[in-house]
Amino acid sequence: MGVRIDNANKMLLSIMSELTTDDDVFRLMYYTGSDYQDVDLYSLPIPKDDELYEIDKHAELYNKKVFTNKRVDSISHYADVNLFVNLYNVVPTMHFYKESKHIKTFVFQIGIVCHKDVRETLNGFREVALAYRIMEMLQDKELAGGIGKVELTDMFPIFDVPTDYVAYSLKLEIDGVMNLDGFK
Repeated sequence: MGVRIDNANKMLLSIMSELTTDDDVFRLMYYTGSDYQDVDLYSLPIPKDDELYEIDKHAELYNKKVFTNKRVDSISHYADVNLFVNLYNVVPTMHFYKESKHIKTFVFQIGIVCHKDVRETLNGFREVALAYRIMEMLQDKELAGGIGKVELTDMFPIFDVPTDYVAYSLKLEIDGVMNLDGFK
């Protein structure tokens, strides 16, 4: 018998996959030292695995900078730039004022946390560049486990972060089928 994975997890994993495989997101999160403040980050090469200071794969770099289901105050000390993805809410889908029993709207939150020392780049503020790239990547994207396309619904600053950090939250929604034996 195969392993069962619900649609919410399929969508969450799909979002994580998009974030961790995009070259521009990687550049914005990898090149964070003061040496890169006056350099076009998008023109820099993607480092080969053996250049990633004892990191075998890009995924291991992301294990220290991209998280699922973390709170802002618990991730800021790990790195100078962090991303986190959370399943924020699951709400009934409405059609002609009637709730669907099986189709739900899944709301995901993507948080961007950036230390003030690495904010400014030649390409603008790092956290804004990351937010823009994420919006560009995910808007109208079809995700595994979803019905239709992703809709970005909101972006707002997160204020309850340490004063050395700047943070933003993106919210995106996608409809999906609630597994009949899953959440009720």
